[in-house]
Amino acid sequence: MEILVNALILILGGSGYLGQRLVSYLQKNSLPCSVATSKPNKVSPDHTVYLDYYDEFQMTQIFSKYDLIINAAGPSSTYCTKEPLLSKSCLLYTSDAA
Repeated sequence: MEILVNALILILGGSGYLGQRLVSYLQKNSLPCSVATSKPNKVSPDHTVYLDYYDEFQMTQIFSKYDLIINAAGPSSTYCTKEPLLSKSCLLYTSDAA
């Protein structure tokens, strides 16, 4: 954990099931983080970034500001139940900046 003390951390999907738990864990360990979410109505920490996961330019701009990005974004269990075939698709993002 010592290596993360000064890192700028972004949690993708931070308002979801897994993301909320990651944020809670990091905060309990005094590691501040920002949360990226596509759902502005969700309750999130002070440092919230609203992100359109289909806007590559926006993602590149935002991602370049962080040292560590944890991807906890994904379809909800409700969506997977309603759309089982579509929920098997995977959103991948790569950047030449790394």
